This record gives sequence, structure tokens and C-alpha cells, in this order.
Amino acid sequence: MRLAISGTHSTGKTTLLKALQQTEQFKNFLFLESITRVLKEFQLQINQAGNDVSQSFILADHWRRSTLPNNVFLDRCILDGLVYTEYLFNKSLVSSGVHQLAIAFFEKLLPAYDIIFYLRPEFKLVDDGVRDTDQQFQTAILELFEEKIQTYAIPVALIQGTLEERVTQILEYCF
Repeated sequence: MRLAISGTHSTGKTTLLKALQQTEQFKNFLFLESITRVLKEFQLQINQAGNDVSQSFILADHWRRSTLPNNVFLDRCILDGLVYTEYLFNKSLVSSGVHQLAIAFFEKLLPAYDIIFYLRPEFKLVDDGVRDTDQQFQTAILELFEEKIQTYAIPVALIQGTLEERVTQILEYCF
């Protein structure tokens, strides 16, 4: 199975991924966190300041992840890549070429996921030095997620509640 957790920043994707990694049911899965934190370590622009360079790295990483064998659980998927790239394109921070690449990758890679677990914001934004804490930015990204899910009729599994409730929902969904 190829599983992913998707949604706007600061929704608990990475925390949930780490909790799932500790479960017996997913012991044979490869877990991969988002490349975003790595880009930040290399002092590349991310979040609202993203650009052609950062988005190209992110899109290439989604392509690389699509070649991994089954039994993989990913923090973010190509839906995230498209949403954030489109936001940056709409703000004239990403070129038309990178935006078109995001669309092409999205259309090619979306069918590779068996289940996309979707998280909406439920918690207060917390500054961890990586995440953007601008509420308006998060809301704009959320609106783009909702638009893409509806426009492309993406069959996401909405996961919500406490960490424990989220883990239980995913386990029940998969097993």
C-alpha cells in the first residue's frame, strides 16, 4: 500500500506519522517525512517565501517517492505539492513553467496513492521555526486544498480528533 497524510501546514501530519510508525500494524512500512524541513536546513525558501528552486526540489521529491516500493507511508503527497505551488504561482513567486510541472506531476502521480488521509486545521498554529504561523496563509492553503479535492473529485479520507483518535481512525480504515 502507498499511503499519505495530506493537508495544510500545522495540522499534525508529522506527529501523526510518527505515532503510526510505533504501531504494530505498520511495522513493515517505510515512513518518510516531508522534504520541507530539509530544505529549510539548507536555507532554501519555503512556505510563503517558496520559489522555483524550493518547489522544484519538492516536486522532484514527490516523483522520487512515487518510485518507492509498496508499504510506504508518506508525510505529504503530490496534492500538497500542487496546492503550495499554485499558491506561490498565484503570488507570482513561482514561474509558469514550475506551475505547469506541478500540474503534470499531480496528474501523473495522484493515482499512485492507495489512500490519502486528509487533515484539516484543528489546532492552534505553533511556531517551531519551520512552520509558517500566519493564519491567513494557512486559510488560503486550506481553501486551495478544498478546491482541488472537489475539482478533481479526490477520494480523501478525512481524519480528525485527538492524536489517539486519528491513529485509531487510520488503523480502522486500513485494517
